[in-house]
Amino acid sequence: MTIWQISSSYLLERKIPAVLTIFSLALGVALISCVLTLRAESQTHFETYSGTFDAIVGAKGNPSQVVMSTLFYLDIPVGTIPFGVLSIVQEHPHVENAYPIAIGDSYREFRIIGSSPGLLNDKRNGVEFAAGRSFVRRGEVVLGSRVAAETGLKIGDSFVSTHGFDEELGHEHDVPFVVTGILRQSNSPDDVAIFTDIESVWTACGSWHIEQERHDHATHTHAADANADSEKSQSEVGALTAILVKLKPGESSKEFQADINANFAAMAVLPRDEVARLYVKEIALLRNALMIVAVLVVVVSIVSLAVNLYMSVLQRKRDIAVMRSLGAGSSDIFGVVLCESGALTTVALLAGSLTGHLAAWLLGMELANRSGVVIQAFSIQAGELTSYALVLAAALTAAVIPAMRSYRTDIALDLAEE
Repeated sequence: MTIWQISSSYLLERKIPAVLTIFSLALGVALISCVLTLRAESQTHFETYSGTFDAIVGAKGNPSQVVMSTLFYLDIPVGTIPFGVLSIVQEHPHVENAYPIAIGDSYREFRIIGSSPGLLNDKRNGVEFAAGRSFVRRGEVVLGSRVAAETGLKIGDSFVSTHGFDEELGHEHDVPFVVTGILRQSNSPDDVAIFTDIESVWTACGSWHIEQERHDHATHTHAADANADSEKSQSEVGALTAILVKLKPGESSKEFQADINANFAAMAVLPRDEVARLYVKEIALLRNALMIVAVLVVVVSIVSLAVNLYMSVLQRKRDIAVMRSLGAGSSDIFGVVLCESGALTTVALLAGSLTGHLAAWLLGMELANRSGVVIQAFSIQAGELTSYALVLAAALTAAVIPAMRSYRTDIALDLAEE
């Protein structure tokens, strides 16, 4: 019999311990695979989309919350800024384009994003229409691909919005929206949004009031004037959730941020920096915690594997003694034990990897439903391969002691045992 055949026969004799060892080791491997896949894939997509705009101007508060609520539609908006800030930003010498954003309503928990038609035409957005056209009049909306698929709305259909983002807690408005366009799937937050003109959002919320005259001083208003505007009620002037900003080529986003933060009653946030900070600091803590748990599970599993192999060696001392008496060398005895360890670990790695990627796929579906971001759940990360190699090396190392024990015995005594 070959070494592999002998190892296989021993494993089949001890099915239950082998299965339990594989299960515990696969659990740790699955957690490692799932964490690494979700982290790498989501970070790639979020960092890519965060570069759509150079800056976001919003209410003073948590910068990450401004980015998550305005760009990814995953959080509650910090607050509102006066409409007059839009003119200030649009006429800033560093700014090429600025798009107002008003968020306050939803339909079946898909957020309605009030803006200008130019937002969908911006070349950095890269949106394409699958059907229909953009909104041009008040009450017209464009649906993201996932919104259209899940709600069943088609071109020409109408609906009424719900105040807030929770369909059960909010109340419906009586202002209808009409679907004029549906976007092609882009695997981005655009897929889970409903776009309309900003005045439609104000109308639906009952706070739409257009100023009767232009305020020439708006473009020169600094902190004191902006604060005065912010004290006006929404019944006097429509408020904005944020402003998406695209800077002119070569302009410094840091300088623009410093100018806005120092001189106006608003806050400029750099999406790329905030997403990077989120992954480096906050999400990294969660990832590290989960990785520590996974490593502990793997360590316990490898110790269990070593104990299992050691007990197996003790139970088959007579078989090993017969092999040695027939001329089997130390390499043969070592090979049998190491093959057992390698076989158990390899099966655990395959099962754990498959389970981890399936878990990442399920969690990725939820992420896609909430943010539109679609991850490649079955892609293998470089860190995974390194982890698998380390687990296999640790398992083989743990098998050395049982292997040495199997060879360093007295043949005569072992043969005498029944």
